[in-house]
Amino acid sequence: GLVAIGELVMHGVSRQIEIPYSSRENQGKWILEGDVVLDHQEWGLEIVKLLFFRVKPKLGIRIHIEGVTHSE
Repeated sequence: GLVAIGELVMHGVSRQIEIPYSSRENQGKWILEGDVVLDHQEWGLEIVKLLFFRVKPKLGIRIHIEGVTHSE
């Protein structure tokens, strides 16, 4: 498969991430879509706690890009 590789910055901390994605063509447009689940603790962020509740450290990221090709 296809994998997008890039830097994600959260709260001033940069990490390289990889997002598997698919591509397809629809009515002259190219569409790229992918998603990944990350653990925000890898960026040094703490788990948020409030009384009896905890926020899970999982962060879902989804990409959706549409574009057309240009011939010169």
